[in-house]
Amino acid sequence: MKKLTMKQQSKLTFKEGCENYLQDCNARNLREGTIKHYKESIKSIYRFINPNTPIATLNQQTMNSFIIDMKKI
Repeated sequence: MKKLTMKQQSKLTFKEGCENYLQDCNARNLREGTIKHYKESIKSIYRFINPNTPIATLNQQTMNSFIIDMKKI
């Protein structure tokens, strides 16, 4: 059987990635409360990471800075 691999979409923005994730959550029939929680979490993340940031530019340093900023709240 052929192994599935992810193809990097360099033009995909963080916002588009989040929208795709929420669409996937709906397709998997997750509870509406769970999806609502994810939407609220995404709004919080947008305060630190610009929604228009290309996903390809996000890296470990970006995530570390995000975690450090979240600890300050």
